[in-house]
Amino acid sequence: FLTPRKMPNDPVEKQLLYHQARKNILYGQLLVTEQDALILCALEMQEQSGDFDSSRKYHAKELLPNNIRHHRPEKEWKRELNELHSALTGVTKSEAKDMFLQYCTQLPFYGFHLFPVRHHSHWRMPPDVYIAIHITGLFFLSANKEVYYCFSFPEVLTHIATPF
Repeated sequence: FLTPRKMPNDPVEKQLLYHQARKNILYGQLLVTEQDALILCALEMQEQSGDFDSSRKYHAKELLPNNIRHHRPEKEWKRELNELHSALTGVTKSEAKDMFLQYCTQLPFYGFHLFPVRHHSHWRMPPDVYIAIHITGLFFLSANKEVYYCFSFPEVLTHIATPF
């Protein structure tokens, strides 16, 4: 919890982090680019099904994050996923899981919890933003990962303790 970018040694902790990362990516709680999503989906396919098999049926859009799956047609997603998945031939399921987690820990907002909000204030940022909570503090972000404001928790406490 206090070192979100450190890879765990405990297999149960690793399994929990893997499932949490998959869910957070799928539901847009961990923001990723299209290329990140494709790489992570290919690693997930390798972890779940093993080596690429062209006869295996799947729906690419079910594996992709909700916030980007509509950007391309299913056929295009599948073509790129198949290419990336086939490049992982020989990688074991366990190695694929480790690679997935290692990739996730390198993402800019891994370890953050995002909340979509709409604000009405004098602050210079669009009305729809994300509030991100992390062990280092509180952040206001765009969907494109631009940080508008950041506050450490001691700064937040200072503002809360200040009378109006």
